[in-house]
Amino acid sequence: MVINRAATLMVLLFVTAAVSAAHGQKQKGFGLELSPQTLKLWNEVEEYYGKAIQERTLDFTKSGYGQSGIDADGTPWISLSPPGRSEEKVIHELMHLKLKSLGFPAVYFVSPNVSPEFLGWATLTIKDSIEHWIFYPAIRKMGFKPDPEMAKRRSSETVSKLTCHQRVPTKRWQSTISRRYC
Repeated sequence: MVINRAATLMVLLFVTAAVSAAHGQKQKGFGLELSPQTLKLWNEVEEYYGKAIQERTLDFTKSGYGQSGIDADGTPWISLSPPGRSEEKVIHELMHLKLKSLGFPAVYFVSPNVSPEFLGWATLTIKDSIEHWIFYPAIRKMGFKPDPEMAKRRSSETVSKLTCHQRVPTKRWQSTISRRYC
């Protein structure tokens, strides 16, 4: 009798999983249990691109917490490093993909006479700041922190000692970062 109940339970679990898969419901992303709001956003992005979002792993030491983009064949992807694997970071990268799907212009900085470090800084400082300004309110409205890593950096010893008008010594092409933390 115990064997029959166990077999029945296994069949029910299998059928439930099959029905969920048949309806295209993604229960997890990057091994995370995602909230219904995040699943809805995930599905919106996949529906727009007509392809499943590829989940990739990122090397934190080279690229930070996360990145997203569109492959040449139109496949959307999100790449997260192990420390970046959180629902907030998934939402963050989904929002970057959603902006692209809405036609937000892609900004690229290219110059043969400028260092790659400067171009990376320009991308993070200009392009990402504008995009974050656009979608951070939507992330907050969903009940999430838009950039939990920034909050951790803000509370670091060095930055916490800054006032809104102090300048931080940086490379010659960086004028100040104090305003970003005010």
